[in-house]
Amino acid sequence: RLLVGSSRRFLFSADGMFLYANGYGIHVLARDAGTGALTTVEVDDGYSPSMALSPDGSNLYSGSAGLAAGLATSARDVGTGRLTIVQATTVPAAGLVTVSPDGGNIYVAGAYIAGGSGNSGLAASYARDAATGQATFLESYVDGYVGVHDLYPTGTITVSPDGAHVYMGGPKMGIYSRAAGSGRLSLLDAVDHPFSAQPSDVAISADGAYLYTLQSSALTVLARNAGTGALTTVESEQDGIGGVDGLAGA
Repeated sequence: RLLVGSSRRFLFSADGMFLYANGYGIHVLARDAGTGALTTVEVDDGYSPSMALSPDGSNLYSGSAGLAAGLATSARDVGTGRLTIVQATTVPAAGLVTVSPDGGNIYVAGAYIAGGSGNSGLAASYARDAATGQATFLESYVDGYVGVHDLYPTGTITVSPDGAHVYMGGPKMGIYSRAAGSGRLSLLDAVDHPFSAQPSDVAISADGAYLYTLQSSALTVLARNAGTGALTTVESEQDGIGGVDGLAGA
């Protein structure tokens, strides 16, 4: 049985035959292409607030937070949709997980306890082995070090379709350049969010020209400069203002 209320994200396989829902366990469901009906294939135990599929569909990556924070790599059977864990990596914070469009890197972000003094923000990059799907740690980015700031709490992490930039939505929108080949990140800028609220979700158009953010019952459209990664606000709509309705709780 799929507990929709506990699920935080839904992912379809590229062929549309399987749906993955996470939260209290990862639910694998087969989809009937004719009727759209869903049938449970399996449920993996454990709490996983975030997950991402590799572009080739061969792996699913799931992150966990808190005392048992880590990144799990699962091999995916493209015929049955079933998952088999092939690697488990300890990460100080992995509440968010995403994979680069070229499949070369995995990025995680979240919060961790900094020396017992309270929560801080952390992001990390991994190289991905295309043959095995396994992740190899590259580097981490921690609030207050080497110019990194405003990572905590990070609510979103998104890679542009061209793979040139990574956007992390914390107290500010962090804009990072992504090195071709290695996938390492360098902070370019951190810009304020409209309405002074961090986003709960971010999406980028397929052509990479626009970025859309949901935050505090508002929707913001930003134009993206493909060369620099810079963002410029095009419009912002907020629930209850100017006749806008239906964004409450976004």
